[in-house]
Amino acid sequence: MIGTIWHAVFFQPITTTLLWLSSFTGNIGVSVVLLTVIIQLILVPLRLPSLLSAKKLRHIKPKIDELKEQHGEDKVALAQAQMALYQEHGINPFGGLLPTLFSIPIIIALYQVLLNNITHIENSSVGFLWLNVTQHDPYFVLPILVGVLQFFASSQMMAQPAPAQPDKKKVDDTEQMMVAMQTQMKFIFPVLSGIITASLPSGVGLYWLTSTLFAIIQHEVIERIYKHGSSDHSNATN
Repeated sequence: MIGTIWHAVFFQPITTTLLWLSSFTGNIGVSVVLLTVIIQLILVPLRLPSLLSAKKLRHIKPKIDELKEQHGEDKVALAQAQMALYQEHGINPFGGLLPTLFSIPIIIALYQVLLNNITHIENSSVGFLWLNVTQHDPYFVLPILVGVLQFFASSQMMAQPAPAQPDKKKVDDTEQMMVAMQTQMKFIFPVLSGIITASLPSGVGLYWLTSTLFAIIQHEVIERIYKHGSSDHSNATN
């Protein structure tokens, strides 16, 4: 049952789309890049709310700090006040989970396609630049590029929030620990991404590289739109 669902939802659509693209491009690597762009465009409606929520969350950081001072050690009251604040500003703190969870099976399915079905694609080259999409990068250039882009993407998502007022008390130990963990993951995750990419077929690495680049560009576009919207709102209220 699970295998049938997996085949129908992920494996077969990716295989069919890759075959269709390869019939036009004649190159598996180019087809993987185009497939990645198509998948990321499909995921845009799922990612936009989470990106906007992240922007709003950083914007209301001073208000969250005020709630922490107001409720002190009362974690239940603090959580209720934070959720009310999130609802007031239309923020879904868990909105980014769905796109992330959806991306994992896509990578697994693409890995299976490249290992099992790639040899059945006629009149298509598996060579892309210096890569063979069915094998790992022998020069480890692709894993390094993936790691660098992942670091840049992590830096975007972990940008410094709006500063609190000078008279606010120092961040508590829990938040300091969270900031430290975020800083560590900012470096650890890109390294892990590079190591994982080095062990996978280059076609999967191309997907990872292209999707990360797409995410970076998407984040920049949202950033500009949000700043433009905030500027227009400020001008309207003045």
